[in-house]
Parts: sequence; C-alpha cells; structure tokens
Amino acid sequence: VSPAVSSTSKATGEAGSLPSWVKLHAKLLWWSESQKKHLPVIVTKIDERKRFVTVVFKLDTKAFKELSFSHLRRKDCPLKPLPEAQAAPAPAPPAKADKDVVCECGVALPAGAKFCEECGKKVTAVDEKATAKSAEAAAARKAAEAAAAAKKAAEMAAAATRAAEEAAAAEKAAEEAAAAEKVAKEAAAAKKAEEEAAAAKKVAEEADAANAAEEAEAARA
Repeated sequence: VSPAVSSTSKATGEAGSLPSWVKLHAKLLWWSESQKKHLPVIVTKIDERKRFVTVVFKLDTKAFKELSFSHLRRKDCPLKPLPEAQAAPAPAPPAKADKDVVCECGVALPAGAKFCEECGKKVTAVDEKATAKSAEAAAARKAAEAAAAAKKAAEMAAAATRAAEEAAAAEKAAEEAAAAEKVAKEAAAAKKAEEEAAAAKKVAEEADAANAAEEAEAARA
C-alpha cells in the first residue's frame, strides 16, 4: 500500500492533477446532500498511485470520503475549498481588530473571519451579537452562582451559631441540674443528721429518767 504523500510537491507533481487548495492536512468543506449544508473536513491522505484523495469529517473522525483526482476538477465535486482560499483575505476593520468572534457552534474565531473553521457556517454580525449575549448570560450565571454560594455559606454559619448556642444551653442546664442534685443530697444528709441527733437525745433522756427512777426506788428502800 502506497504511503500518504507528505509534501506539496508530490501532491501536485503532475501538472493539473490536483487543485492548488488540495493539500495534505488542508481544511476544506464537503457538501452534504442529506443535510443540505457544507461540513468541515480535513485531507488525511493523497494517494498518487491510485490517484485519490481521502478526507475525514471533523465532527465525526470515523466518517471519511474518497475522491478521484479527476472528480476534483468537476463542477459537481462535493469537496470545496474554504472561501479564504479562493480570494485574498480582506483586512479586518480596525475597530474589531482586538476582538474575537464566536460562531453559533461555540468555536472561537479570529477577528475578521468570514467562515467557521469547525462547522463551515458563514460568520455574520448576528454571531457577534450572540457572543455578547452569551457572555452576558455567562456573567449572570456566575453572579447567580456566587450569590447562591454566599447564601449557603450564610446559612451554614447561622446553623453553626445555633448549634453552638444549643450546646451552651445544654451545658448550662446540665450544670444547674448537677447543682440542684448536690443541694438535694446536702439537704437529705442534714435532715438525716438532725433525725439521728433527735433520736440520740431521746435515748439519753430515757436513760436519765430510768436512772432517776432507780435512785428513787433505792432511797425508799
């Protein structure tokens, strides 16, 4: 199998064999009859022996097409060059020299670009307006995300404050309960001591009374 030709001189070595815009790795357009639009393709192989060109679709690299050298010269050839290759590029307006254009497909293009290198669509002022709207929408989304993040952070901080207050209240309640239990124990101990003292006093009084009775009985005898 002949290897792909890797130089422009080999690809166009035979006079009139290939258009000048057909080169290895060249970015071209393929007219799709089913989709009724141009699709971006890349030249991946130029076979001089078999005299055919192979292109793959940028949006689906598994899909490819092959064309003979002779077919490339026909008017109905579906393979076409990018418009920039057919005419000298016009200088970009000074007012837009420092701006990029974003196509509707989302690909950023240099200032002054007339066609998208990705989808082949013509770039118009509408795309620039769409770019501005897209940038505004992106800024609005970022602002909304930032606001949501700030709100969530505030809610988390408030929740942490509430948790800390509840923990402090629980600790205080535990301390008060412990103090009340201590007071109750001390009161119970005091009451018990008082009862024991009263009982001891009563026993002593009864003993004194018994002794006095014995002494009186002894005196009468």
